[in-house]
Amino acid sequence: MIGLPQETLEDVQYIVKLIEKVHNIGREFMGNRARIGISLSTFVPQPHTPFQWAAQDKEEVINTKHEIVKADWLKRTEVVLAGPACEPAGSSGLARRPPDRQSHSARMATREYFRRLERAFQMGKLATGF
Repeated sequence: MIGLPQETLEDVQYIVKLIEKVHNIGREFMGNRARIGISLSTFVPQPHTPFQWAAQDKEEVINTKHEIVKADWLKRTEVVLAGPACEPAGSSGLARRPPDRQSHSARMATREYFRRLERAFQMGKLATGF
């Protein structure tokens, strides 16, 4: 997970080191056939949790952190990186706040986000897991 409260760029570098350690362990058992999949999620404050009032990183900071992880590992075919883009994380963070805790512009952005989701679903571009 990227963007936890009080996370530094040094912490993100440790994620890269952890990926390398996991890959090396896989190579001990599988040799050059070792493949690992990585999923990066962006922290979104959730209601009724200890982090509900924690600030979410700005999109530029999140993108920088994602790029730090991607920079080395996307060049390698044995590592697959997956994860949602930053925009849905920000939008879902707005959507999870109670309406009375959102600014007017945040409420409008939330409405627009859900309008676009509904439109994508109606056009068949969005599958549900239900």
